[in-house]
Amino acid sequence: MLNILTLTDFSNDAYNALFYATQLFKAEKCNFYILNTFNEHTALKKASNAKGKSLLKILEDESVEELEHVYHRIMLDTDSNPLHTFTTLSKKCDLLDHLENIIQKEKIDFVFMGNKGKTGAKDIFLGGNTIHAIKTIKKCPLICIPKEIDFRQPEKVVLSANYEEEYSPFAMNYISKIMSLTKASLHILHLSNAKGLKENQISKKNALSKSLQNFIVEEHLVPYKKTKAMAINEFIEKEHMDMAILVKHHHSFLQKILREPVIFDISFYLNIPFVIIPDED
Repeated sequence: MLNILTLTDFSNDAYNALFYATQLFKAEKCNFYILNTFNEHTALKKASNAKGKSLLKILEDESVEELEHVYHRIMLDTDSNPLHTFTTLSKKCDLLDHLENIIQKEKIDFVFMGNKGKTGAKDIFLGGNTIHAIKTIKKCPLICIPKEIDFRQPEKVVLSANYEEEYSPFAMNYISKIMSLTKASLHILHLSNAKGLKENQISKKNALSKSLQNFIVEEHLVPYKKTKAMAINEFIEKEHMDMAILVKHHHSFLQKILREPVIFDISFYLNIPFVIIPDED
């Protein structure tokens, strides 16, 4: 049984992430938790005529009502899949301050969210909440779903690897779990301007290959002249990847771009779902 947390601000992007999750795990027994949070800074969706109610009470009522709509919509759109149960959660809190607590309390296996929200901008790699969620979540993977993407069962998954650090058992467990669930082929992408791998990289590459010996794996050593972001994006488009996996090491490419401005001239990762696996342990 999988426990899946989906985050919603009631935008189309958020609903699309929920629907994608139900289709990705269509054949798995799952508990889906649909979470909406609000606080005194949350904007009302519509003008309220409720007299005598505090702002927070109005926001709570609005949250509960909207979650009920989402619940009925997803039940209809998934034909009430008997393998899936849905629980709506309306919380008065700051999402990112309490996200890890919710993950631990509900024993969450995966978190899904849209990589944009109501204020999504076309030329931004990740929305602000997504960036903060990536930095915050340490106990399970975060799966980010592009805006209004149609579900397609992943057949080719790319894993970006620099062979500089070994993956922890935690990260390897989730990589294996994703590959088992999708039954896709895994394409390990190593970007380098060097002529070959260093000795320490070769040992880490061999260790990774051994850990993935039960799956269909192809390795790609790709030189690049542009930014790594552009090189990865070009590989994804050229090789028709359906999903990307990034492991968040302390010194990884992902950590680097999270510390820098994230506006690019290209639509980096906007067209396929991507999985962020923390590797802090």
